[in-house]
Amino acid sequence: SLPPPPTMVAVVYWFRKALRLHDNPALIAAAEGASSLYPVYCLDPKTCSRARGAWTNPNRMRFLLESLADLDASLRKLNSRLIVLHGDPVEALPAACKEWSASRLAYELDYEQYSLRRDKAVRSQAEQAGLEVVTCVGHTLVDPEALLLLSRGAPVTSYDKFRGLLAQELKARPVTTLPPPASLPDGGDASPPPPPVSLSPPPPAALPDGGDEGGAAALVLALSSMSPYQFRKLKTTASASCNIESPTGACWEDSEQYFWADMVGALEKMATRGVAGRTFFASAAGSSDYAVGLANLAAFLAQTMQETIQYDACDENNWSEQSALDMVSAKGGSPGEIYPASAACGQLGQSYQSYSCPAGGVLDPDTGETVPPEEVQCAVDPDMVVVAQTSAQWYGAPPPLFCAPRTAVPE
Repeated sequence: SLPPPPTMVAVVYWFRKALRLHDNPALIAAAEGASSLYPVYCLDPKTCSRARGAWTNPNRMRFLLESLADLDASLRKLNSRLIVLHGDPVEALPAACKEWSASRLAYELDYEQYSLRRDKAVRSQAEQAGLEVVTCVGHTLVDPEALLLLSRGAPVTSYDKFRGLLAQELKARPVTTLPPPASLPDGGDASPPPPPVSLSPPPPAALPDGGDEGGAAALVLALSSMSPYQFRKLKTTASASCNIESPTGACWEDSEQYFWADMVGALEKMATRGVAGRTFFASAAGSSDYAVGLANLAAFLAQTMQETIQYDACDENNWSEQSALDMVSAKGGSPGEIYPASAACGQLGQSYQSYSCPAGGVLDPDTGETVPPEEVQCAVDPDMVVVAQTSAQWYGAPPPLFCAPRTAVPE
């Protein structure tokens, strides 16, 4: 008798954070036994929409689009290509699977809160449509769920505990890196009919104009080309009359915490990537004149020199509510400013372990969704004791900042 015809398995592989072919276990699993493979990336309006404010940083979107273009070029070398979906993944992915008669949806696991909620909805829709869902750990070194099992479900509240659990998991399942696949199943028709969502890449014109990449690059290059400046801290024997212009031998010595190369490296990251959509302003859009950036940097150094650099101490979490300032006044002291170091990490009556998010949840600025407080609050170890790593060394300076539960600190 004739052998049965081969099973035709069409697979949609959903690229997310690992925009690469090498070291991608989920992609390897997706291609296993597949007769055709459709690699897709979904531009989610909840994270890539002007309306949500997620496009306020052009560097972020430009980097993403350049990464997608690079991924597409890598796929084309294997006779495949990247298909970009526009829309909510919960709707776009099942629609694409239906249009291409796919029977399997595969992707790597992601443990961010929004991703967990999104992926749960995607899996539900896919399974209702009769799709096989294949997932693999790939974005993290090990599976976080495995560490949670090793800790028997208890939150890990110290680095030593985490390091021990990680060592156990790595011994049981050593990390291996995977080479890129030598080949991939093709996507069937070279130009598959588009599903009900747009499959075309986003138009470059949709990006905001300019940016300050030119000025940032010029500023970083100029600083890197300079002879490294040696940051200095006050000597413990320095007199009260010492100032920035005082002789080095009498007042100053080399810093042990702050270095020129570290500053340049951090500045490059802040000027190009930034934090939460905000970047260091190096120049006007489209300009390579970094004079404004130098002024910005000088202002930053002048402020940090006031405390952190001259005392070789790291800045701490040191905001104070008005009630804390009132306590200082009540004891006969000057209330000072609203950011005194003495108010850091539970000082002046603040209870660090009592900090919590509003009962109604907090607003996710990227998605506009309200996130339940238990999903963003840190687990609290009521027995945790922490001492700061750095502190000022001059005579009479306060000791390193100290945090402990109320039961361990007498009133």
